[in-house]
Parts: sequence; C-alpha cells; structure tokens
Amino acid sequence: MRMFERSTWGANVLLEVTDLHAGYSAGVVLSGLNLAIESQCIVAVVGRNGVGKTTFIKTLMGLIAPRRGSIVFDGRNVAGMSPAARARIGMAYVPQGRRIFPKLTALENLLVGVKAANLPPRAIEPVLEQFPRLIPKLNNLGASLSGGEQQLLALARALVLQPRVLLLDEPSEGIQPSMLDEIQQVLLQAQQRQKLSVLLVEQNLEFAAELANTVHVMDSGRISRQVEPAVLLGSTLIPEFLGVTEV
Repeated sequence: MRMFERSTWGANVLLEVTDLHAGYSAGVVLSGLNLAIESQCIVAVVGRNGVGKTTFIKTLMGLIAPRRGSIVFDGRNVAGMSPAARARIGMAYVPQGRRIFPKLTALENLLVGVKAANLPPRAIEPVLEQFPRLIPKLNNLGASLSGGEQQLLALARALVLQPRVLLLDEPSEGIQPSMLDEIQQVLLQAQQRQKLSVLLVEQNLEFAAELANTVHVMDSGRISRQVEPAVLLGSTLIPEFLGVTEV
C-alpha cells in the first residue's frame, strides 16, 4: 500500500527523448520514439515482450548508440556520451536481472558504487537508512541474498550515486509479492528525499500502476499511447491490457 503521495507534475522536463531510432546490427528496434519525463516524477513504460523496452532503456544509458534522434537530459543532449559520463551527470541504471557482484559482500557491492562515483565510503550511510533489511546482511555475499534482497541491493547501489533520474528495467521480475511493497516504498521515499525522477520499464501492470504518475504503452519500437495508472489496475497481464490473446 502506498504511504507517500505521488508528486504533482511540474513544468520542468528533466529527460526528453525525441525521434529516437536504435537497434542491433542491421535490425531496427526503436523507430521514432518520443517521451518526456518531468522532474521528481515516476513514469512507467509498459508493453509486451519484444516491443523494444529494454533496448530503449539501454539506449538512454548509452549502452546502445542511437542511430537518430536526441536524448536531452537537464538541457544537454547526451546521445553521444558514454555510460560513465551519463552516470557522472546524474543518470543511474538498474538492469534487468539486477547484476550485482555475487562473490562480493553486500557492503562491497555498495562500495563499488561509491568508488565509481569518487564519493567517500560514508556516502552509503544515508542510503542504507532507506534499506533497513540490508543492514544485517552487509557481510553476506551477494549470491546468498534472496532475489528481493538482491534487488534492494541493486537499488541501493544506484542511489548511492545520488542520481537525478533512475532507469529501472523490470525491477519486479522474479520478486516475491511480499517484497514488492517494500521495493515500492523505497522508490517512493527516494523520489521525495532525493528529488528523484524514475523511468520504470515493467510488465507487472499492478506494480507499475502503484508507482507511476503516468504510464506510456510501447508497441513496435515507439510509444503508442499514454494512459492513467488506474487503467492498469483492471488488467494484471500485458496481453489482457493490450487486448491480444498471445504474447
């Protein structure tokens, strides 16, 4: 259950994507995608498998080079920047599958984040206050944590970077329902405490609806429509929501 209210949409666009085209080798995945994210808002992008959601978020972070279009973050076109350069100016990414370091402890995973950002080790302290479940697990190897705990660790590692926008790819994947509320609250707290914007790529429609200020439906490499979060609550499966019988 939501304990924090959604922020009111403001007038400031923090991240704006215009006519974005991207893909792999000769294949085109994104074909003229447009999207704007305002400051301190949570925006969800939903859609079936294969429509380009992960390609989109990887392109935003610089892991895939765009073929055409602009990615403007805080007034600056970052389309030609490396992922490291984007991280330095306030973009953070939690990939699908979390990708923590399994042979490092939870604490060491967090310290990797602060070292990459040239921050002092004490920078993890205010972030850990938002993750009480992780505190007794700091000396545990990443591989020994549950899926939900690994997701919390991946979120904490990203938030240590003190980003202005957080890009999340399927954070509910493989997570027990009992942990989803905790992940939601962490994100809502971070939105308010750190004045954070979030782009959430997600197939769990209920999870997206609980978090998002607005929802965009992606189809065939572009945003096809925008809907209110409440619309998603009547459909828990992407095929049902999109009105199709097969994924």
